[in-house]
Amino acid sequence: MSATELLTQRLERERRARKKAEARLESKNLELSLAHEALQRSRDAIGAATAYNENIWRSMLNTLMVVTPDGTIQAANAAACTLLGYSEAELVGQPMTQILAPLDVTSTHQESGLADVLTYGALCNVEKVYLAKDARLIPVLFSGSVMRDEAGTVQGVVCVAQDITERQQAEELRRQKEAAEEANRAKSAFLANMSHELRTPLNAIIGYSEMLTEDATDRGWLDIVPNLRKVCTAGRHLLALINDILDLSKIEAGKMELELETFRVSSLIADITTTIKPLLERHRNTLAVHGTNAGGLLHADPVRVRQCLLNLLSNACKFTEHGTITLQVRRTTGQHGDWIAFCVTDTGIGMTAEQLSRLFQDFSQADASMPRKYGGTGLGLAISRRFCRLMGGDITVESTPGQGSAFTFLLPADVSQHPSTIFKPYTHLSQPDPKSCEADYRRPSLQGQPLLDERTCA
Repeated sequence: MSATELLTQRLERERRARKKAEARLESKNLELSLAHEALQRSRDAIGAATAYNENIWRSMLNTLMVVTPDGTIQAANAAACTLLGYSEAELVGQPMTQILAPLDVTSTHQESGLADVLTYGALCNVEKVYLAKDARLIPVLFSGSVMRDEAGTVQGVVCVAQDITERQQAEELRRQKEAAEEANRAKSAFLANMSHELRTPLNAIIGYSEMLTEDATDRGWLDIVPNLRKVCTAGRHLLALINDILDLSKIEAGKMELELETFRVSSLIADITTTIKPLLERHRNTLAVHGTNAGGLLHADPVRVRQCLLNLLSNACKFTEHGTITLQVRRTTGQHGDWIAFCVTDTGIGMTAEQLSRLFQDFSQADASMPRKYGGTGLGLAISRRFCRLMGGDITVESTPGQGSAFTFLLPADVSQHPSTIFKPYTHLSQPDPKSCEADYRRPSLQGQPLLDERTCA
């Protein structure tokens, strides 16, 4: 074989070898490219997972800190920094004792609960007190768990804490409320007992003063009769005040019981007009009564109905001079049966909207100067309204300063059959809401019809 042929064969072998090498290189380049793309996807996934975890870390409302087994803070989330007032750089590297109140610090591990966490692997819902940078004491609900690597070696402790300041404040308010309610019940019981104790000697004083008045009149000792009558009048006034306090304490304690009877409204009105006559004459007022026969029969507590009406008429007489007081009675059929409305209208001094807002509060009168000028304790209307609501009704008012007031006393004709969902019995311990009083300027209506003819009550 010639030298030319040998050279040609060698060149052919080298060409084929180079092609194989180029093919192998291209294959390796492809593999490297695919590996690079896979590595980039892994990096992207790791970055996304890291960002996701960091977002969770930042978004947690509860404080989260990672602490080494020796009690050094390794990491803290934004909630921990916000609660304690430190930056993350200030917290990292500090001992756990720095953020604990002195009362919770006993030893290196005991104070943070790390000893129990390391011993038992977890600690759940233990109350502790954190110490903020500004020295505020923050009660927290602490939980911790051990963090281990794949080999089971303890890497640290994950500590989670929830601020329970508001919860403790709510619990304290609840305890104070319960204590206040208990004190209020004790007060009501005391008032009821004392009222009974006071009424017995007062009845004796009133009885003996009446006997002495009659005896002095018979013997002709007329000079002492006015003084004896003053003693009797003062005793009756004091007895009325004690009865009001007793009624109020019974209502607040939820022990007021109604004695329901069926009686004629006309008979009740006749008795009340006779009782109120001296007060009418004292202020030179006239009383106009309309619709008594329209009332028919009423099944309710006659003593409480009489007390409410007497209170409304007495107030009308007290705040009216040389005027007219009108009592209008009307029976109306509504959605829940028959209703009886008593409208007491006067031409007296009237009230402003601000005065009306305080009208039905205990021991409160429309104006602070009224007790000095007109007398009274501010209990009459409050008690009357509560009695009315106990019987399923209500008392509302509308008034114009300088022109007079109109009180509407509304009752179901049969209290025993009245559904309690319309007017709940008023046995709650708190005062009536003044805003509800402001809403009572307009009289209620049944089925869209006014309870009273405005012309007869004006």
